[in-house]
Amino acid sequence: DSDGYIISYEVDDHNGIQQFFNCFGFVVVRDVLNLQECKANIDEIWMTHCEMSGGKVNRDDLQTWGKHWPGMRGEGISGGSCVMKPQFVRNRSNAKVHQVASSLLSDKKLLTNIDRFGIFRPTKD
Repeated sequence: DSDGYIISYEVDDHNGIQQFFNCFGFVVVRDVLNLQECKANIDEIWMTHCEMSGGKVNRDDLQTWGKHWPGMRGEGISGGSCVMKPQFVRNRSNAKVHQVASSLLSDKKLLTNIDRFGIFRPTKD
């Protein structure tokens, strides 16, 4: 838009990433994960939600997304402890993810951490 608010950056655009983040408090960096990695991540999130709900949440049945939704429903944070799943670990050790984090923190010496993930359900309307 005319304010420069709707924009995404390449992984290598260190200055653009930092400037936008410093101005708006968030930044969108494109092509960090490829399509296969994104699909694997989505599948793993749904599998984890099903496990955390004791099998009560079904990806294909919106009726199960209400009272059975695991974690802090209003905040979108899933689970109260670390989620250590293969794709989540691959995401955290991905070279492009590290590069973006290094740009944001101005530090290449980073340690990866495995923690929770966030997901918001769609609104009713």
